[in-house]
Amino acid sequence: MIFDTPITFEEALRSQLVKDLFPTSLSSVELAKLGPDILERARFSARVTDYRILDEMDRLLNRLIEPTVIVDKATGLRRAAQAGESVDPSLFRTEMKGFLDSIGYEPDAGKRGTIQDLSSDRRLNLIADTNTKMAHGYGNWTQGQTSAILDEFPAQELIRSGSRMVPRDWPRRWAEAGGEFFNGRMIARKDSPIWSAISRFGTPYPPFDYNSGMDLADIDRDEAVEFGIVSASEQVPTQSRPFNETLGITQPKEQSSLLDGLLDQLGDSVELVDGRLQVA
Repeated sequence: MIFDTPITFEEALRSQLVKDLFPTSLSSVELAKLGPDILERARFSARVTDYRILDEMDRLLNRLIEPTVIVDKATGLRRAAQAGESVDPSLFRTEMKGFLDSIGYEPDAGKRGTIQDLSSDRRLNLIADTNTKMAHGYGNWTQGQTSAILDEFPAQELIRSGSRMVPRDWPRRWAEAGGEFFNGRMIARKDSPIWSAISRFGTPYPPFDYNSGMDLADIDRDEAVEFGIVSASEQVPTQSRPFNETLGITQPKEQSSLLDGLLDQLGDSVELVDGRLQVA
């Protein structure tokens, strides 16, 4: 489900301003192997190599994250957004389709209307949904990294917030990542590595996968103590995810061909320094 509420907090906006455009022919599975340090800094879409498309996508997505223009539901006309108003995601789809048409974009034969067709509602909905939720997730995560909040709510639970026709097996994913169950519930400390471990994107906040219907719910100290997750006096430390200029990933041997190919595609956007791929 696409967010239909505006994201106004500074942390969410900041997470978008640092993004660089990364044209790539990699699939979503291959992109996930690059890890969060690159993916959190990149504006990308699987198998989109045209810089112009990513540039327009970035412009329109930033308007979803930081709404300035909306379509008035009463008149059907565009106007400046007022405080507290949201942008209709259909505007993103309409303008993105218009741009793709203007540059002569054509999906591959046999893929029209599928998720691999960049102009399809399915693909554009996925792009808008994933990017908006990532900004929202990062903003909420950052705002929750205060001693007062972590003292009151030191743990959190993975919950289903949206139904799916074919839901993923999250309990199995949780168990395989080393997560513990408490009365059948998937709960862990907020600083536990389990949150990044279950994420397709390697980030400790939702969304944890494409089109995921999972979210997080705070667990207060009394319940966390009851489950033995923390002691009565234990303080969960604050964390940070700074968007600095040297973010990157160490090049694993088993992924050398993947990262070598990425270097060829991205050119001056990234560089390999002492075996570490980082944003240039």
